[in-house]
Amino acid sequence: MSSPVAPFRRPAVAVPTVRSILAGGSCVAGLILCGLLVAAQPIAAGALVGLGLGVVAAVLRPAALAFAAIVLIVLVPVYAAPALGPLTSHPTVLAAWLAAGGSLLLVSLGRERIRLGTVDAAMAVYLAFLSLAVLFENREKADYLAIVFTTLGPYLAVRLVVPRLRTDWLPIAFGVATLVSLPFVLFEGATATSPFAGLEFNPVESAVWGEEQERFGILRAEGAFGQAISLSQFAGTAMLLALGAAVMTRRVASRRAWALVIVAGAAMLALSYSRTGWLIFVLGVVLIAFAMTTGVKRLRLLWTLGSVVVVGALLLVVSGLAPSVARLFNDDSLEGSNNFREILLQRALRGDGIAWFGLKQSPLGAGIETGTSIDNAYLALAADWGWVGMIGLILVGVAVAGSLWSTRGTLWALVPAVTLANFVGLFQVAINTQTKFWLWMLVGGCAGAAAAVAQRPDATTPQSA
Repeated sequence: MSSPVAPFRRPAVAVPTVRSILAGGSCVAGLILCGLLVAAQPIAAGALVGLGLGVVAAVLRPAALAFAAIVLIVLVPVYAAPALGPLTSHPTVLAAWLAAGGSLLLVSLGRERIRLGTVDAAMAVYLAFLSLAVLFENREKADYLAIVFTTLGPYLAVRLVVPRLRTDWLPIAFGVATLVSLPFVLFEGATATSPFAGLEFNPVESAVWGEEQERFGILRAEGAFGQAISLSQFAGTAMLLALGAAVMTRRVASRRAWALVIVAGAAMLALSYSRTGWLIFVLGVVLIAFAMTTGVKRLRLLWTLGSVVVVGALLLVVSGLAPSVARLFNDDSLEGSNNFREILLQRALRGDGIAWFGLKQSPLGAGIETGTSIDNAYLALAADWGWVGMIGLILVGVAVAGSLWSTRGTLWALVPAVTLANFVGLFQVAINTQTKFWLWMLVGGCAGAAAAVAQRPDATTPQSA
């Protein structure tokens, strides 16, 4: 009969294998290297961690990364992003490329599909036409790479995510960016001091956009954009997207939230003392009314717009900004700006300072006392990249108009309507600072909207935030 007490046995001791030793040693060595890197180069270490997290987000949530890229537009000026050779290290562009890469990975794995359209073809033609100036040795390859990097990444990021998202995704992104930017603009308007003045880490961009602007003896707010006109363009665009989203939703709470965004954008627009943003807004309202609304929705548009106008007018009167804002539309001191643009147009029509494939140094804007830059995106592009560059940009605008026509009567028509208004506004300003990021995001949204309608032609049900 066996004993009820089990015999004592020593516990088995795990013998480390060569593989486990190597794994543990590698882990310890990696931690030591990380610690040394953080101690010696904390900025580089932070950048590597950010890059790693960005790659993970690009694979798992490319739409969230594209959303973050839009918000970063109002937080990081172009003069705060050091150059990487000919390329910009602006976080908006880097995040956009990561989002585009994540979306393309989903396509390569067969989880998503791309339906190419007219806007995609126009973008390809535009970039191909720009390359002709390099081929004829009138522009440097570095200049071309810089344009492609800041254009194609933002375009693809939004182009690839929009077709599989809600119709109000882009308005929400611009609305959040506007509300994030508002405190900085209000601070600038109240103190006459830019909160971004200490971020001039890029000497080339700082030399161009680091200076303050005044109008009527008042400091013009610039926010993170480095230029008052660019701020006004963004504010007018965000107001239009919010107005369209407000009209399309049945929820009263959502309409109130969108009205808040419109008022915030109007405050930024007023403090910029720029007419371009107002032009974009007015034209965009007309396009939205005819392309998106009928019956009750058109009445809702008029009601929302009227309510915002009343509230905005009261705020202008209370803040004391009403007289100076009104001067934008009836002050003779602004005639010099109008004359400058007229002289540029006359020179361009004569072919002065413009060649088919660009010039190394165009005299188009030289010798005009009332201005120093070419405040017309089409003429600026023609001066630097030739008539072919300007034609390419016009073709993109025509394709945007085509996407508006193909999406008319649906919620997707909002983005093409707003984008087309911006292309008209480009007659008043060149594509500069962060505009060269978000403008191409809008164009990508047009291509995505057209693709979404082609895939789901019945997608006309209102969706709200």
